[in-house]
Amino acid sequence: MRQIWYVLTDTNEKGNAHALGLNFSPKLTYAAVCQAVRVATLEKDTSLTFNAGTVDFSPNRTLVPGTAPNAFPPKTFNPGAVGDRLHSSST
Repeated sequence: MRQIWYVLTDTNEKGNAHALGLNFSPKLTYAAVCQAVRVATLEKDTSLTFNAGTVDFSPNRTLVPGTAPNAFPPKTFNPGAVGDRLHSSST
């Protein structure tokens, strides 16, 4: 098991939003329609155990713009975080 930290910013439950100081976003209710959410179990110690997938945050993000006047597409780029095979496909 690997320890992962997370930050809560939004919830689709108005009571939770008020109690926890989060943004109330009722449209999050529809996030599960396209498997855009990650399934986790809330443990007794309030930690979350995800069923699959993780993210590697160690790569350095880089972006070198394309030749002017066309900055896009970039000459080179590297994302700063990469999800493993199961991160985006977990249900």
